[in-house]
Amino acid sequence: MRGRTTWVIGDSMSKDFFKALKCFMIEFQDLATYHASNNYTAMHLLDSIPGFGEPHCVHMPQRTRLCQVHTIQGDLFIEGNRTKIGVLPLLQQSMAHPNDIFIVNFGLWHGETKQPEYKDNLHQLGKFYTATKDKFPNLFWFETPKQHFDSADGDYKVPWIGTRKGPFTCQPVQGLSMDKDGALHAEAGNAVAAYVMKGSWRNIMAREILIEQYKLPVIPVYNSSATAWQFHRVNFDGQECSHYCHPSIPQLWVWVLKQTLQKYGLKPVENWQEGKRHKPGQSD
Repeated sequence: MRGRTTWVIGDSMSKDFFKALKCFMIEFQDLATYHASNNYTAMHLLDSIPGFGEPHCVHMPQRTRLCQVHTIQGDLFIEGNRTKIGVLPLLQQSMAHPNDIFIVNFGLWHGETKQPEYKDNLHQLGKFYTATKDKFPNLFWFETPKQHFDSADGDYKVPWIGTRKGPFTCQPVQGLSMDKDGALHAEAGNAVAAYVMKGSWRNIMAREILIEQYKLPVIPVYNSSATAWQFHRVNFDGQECSHYCHPSIPQLWVWVLKQTLQKYGLKPVENWQEGKRHKPGQSD
């Protein structure tokens, strides 16, 4: 990560991952929070994203930064259906450097009744990666972690919106287990456990589209969360079954990220002094 900006872009699960990364590297920081750019127009567009935006960064030595952009749904990433420009095109055109790392996710704000829209958004991301990877090769998909609500497959259900509030009772998915090597197993004959073992519908769809079709690299965090039903935290409505306590599962994701970056051959930027960020339209 040295010499790069690592952009963590997504919903509150991505915010939890950003928090874990930030805490892991806290000894390298000055404990201040900075704007992602002095480009007022770009910052205004990011801060106008539905679902807060909140673009901010922490700085570390040798031109190393960790930045977070709160982007909760897939239609905000590429085509900007509710914004003037999608988040990824905006970053790459206005403030990012080709060495940068982009970690993106959208999932839990897409309920099971919105699967066609989710599929379209995944294809938009895959096509964008294909078109830009020669200049910005370090784009990674962050898998959607597992929920553990009191439904058969653990997912929060769309009909509950407005009718159910916390505190919830978190529970394991019956018939699902993990071995010592981190592989998931489903009890024989248990169709629900087999479905959850494969990643549930969001990850199944993302793997088929992003990984198999567009060859987009993935940070495989799902397995670490699939059986971790007892590590969810309390929020303003009491116990909830989406987000995880700190420290717990999000800290495991830091290790998964390290393994992933090594797998794809990323190394520290040696000539980090030359990694200047250019204004839009300015060549390297």
